[in-house]
Amino acid sequence: MNATPTTAGRPVRLGLRENSLQFTLLAVVNVCAGGLAGLERTTVPLIGSETFGLTSELAPVPSSPASSPTPSA
Repeated sequence: MNATPTTAGRPVRLGLRENSLQFTLLAVVNVCAGGLAGLERTTVPLIGSETFGLTSELAPVPSSPASSPTPSA
């Protein structure tokens, strides 16, 4: 691949082979984030139904206090 000079004097090397360490780190982080999201989607409904007796398949999503309706007088 072509190398382009930088201000530090070291050339920038483009391509997967030249940046395999960064690409591997990116892939590992994406696998971990996807696994965590999948784990959350499967365990939260189980915890809700077994511990709290919820019958819905939807997991409750907490809302911020600013978005909650104000009680009317």
